[in-house]
Amino acid sequence: MSDDPKLGATGEFPQGKLNADDEGGIICAVSIEGDKVRIDFGPKAIAWVSIDPDGAIAFASAIVDKAMAVKLRGAKIMREAFKQ
Repeated sequence: MSDDPKLGATGEFPQGKLNADDEGGIICAVSIEGDKVRIDFGPKAIAWVSIDPDGAIAFASAIVDKAMAVKLRGAKIMREAFKQ
């Protein structure tokens, strides 16, 4: 879990309240930790997330970008190891 104060619940409903369970917007981070892609939602436990189509594409793209960076880093390590 992150201690980043910018992550977590915003208390706002930027696209309106979806239903009675909707607790508002959340700011998350997609990063690399070791050889894993980490998605950090901050200190709040998250039961579900609703994202509009453009936001879902952006979120998916961020995850894929980080995953590719991990894969490419692994490939670079392998290439360097076989040069020796």
